Amino acid sequence: MQVQAGPYPLTVSLYTYPAHASYALPFAIAPLRSTSGTMSYTVTSIPDPSDVPATPVRASLSADPSVRNGVQGAAEITVQGTWALDIVVTGSAGQGEASVPIIATAPPAMPTWLGWTIGYIPLYGLLVFLLSQRGRKARPEQTKEGNHLVI
Repeated sequence: MQVQAGPYPLTVSLYTYPAHASYALPFAIAPLRSTSGTMSYTVTSIPDPSDVPATPVRASLSADPSVRNGVQGAAEITVQGTWALDIVVTGSAGQGEASVPIIATAPPAMPTWLGWTIGYIPLYGLLVFLLSQRGRKARPEQTKEGNHLVI
């Protein structure tokens, strides 16, 4: 998504959307136009005070080797709800600020494939039981010899 941080037009890429609460949200920020000099960034994940009982968390950043004046990072989203990624940019044209809205959902309880595998355990057990019973009927279990029953 494209945002305007003062004099700096930026592209913000969120690698997971919607964000999962209790996980870091990976992102990348790149300027749309090349600028002279260097740019520095401060990124903070800020909860909506009317929706989320949490505190702001500063994101970890590192330079993006493939984009000049770009950065990559991860913002902590601690609880589900409405958040904003607050981006402060400082460069040769001064300082600018932009806010990117984020929705954080509850993390999945377990992977879908694991849920289906666990859900089918009774069916697997029933099939094993039926196959073992089928094998039993194929063998003669008892024969009669006179008055005695031999097993």
